Amino acid sequence: MTRTITLRVNGKEHTVEVPVQRLLIAILADGAELRTVEGLAQEDGTLSPVQQAFIDHGGFQCGICTPGMVTAATALLEAHPQPTEDDIKEWMMGNLCRCTGYYKIIASIQAAAAHQRGEAVS
Repeated sequence: MTRTITLRVNGKEHTVEVPVQRLLIAILADGAELRTVEGLAQEDGTLSPVQQAFIDHGGFQCGICTPGMVTAATALLEAHPQPTEDDIKEWMMGNLCRCTGYYKIIASIQAAAAHQRGEAVS
């Protein structure tokens, strides 16, 4: 059994037929707007402040978890532009990484938050 759904991914509309049991909660995604890590950079290819902070502050590791970390961090800063360290830890709790102790990820998010507020980033 399949169902036709329409959703927007990184600003582009897609209509697809999916099996009703397909993961990504395919049926529940009908009408949704999704943004992937590829959709975070500006149209000219300039990285978002979060993407750049992950590079500048060593928040990325092997690359398997990085897209989820960057996407989640972006959502955090959109919802809470001035998160505390505890806010960051709580928000990022569902994103697991086997390569790091998370300190550089936290530092990257703090740097991106400071950059977005126009503060000097060290």
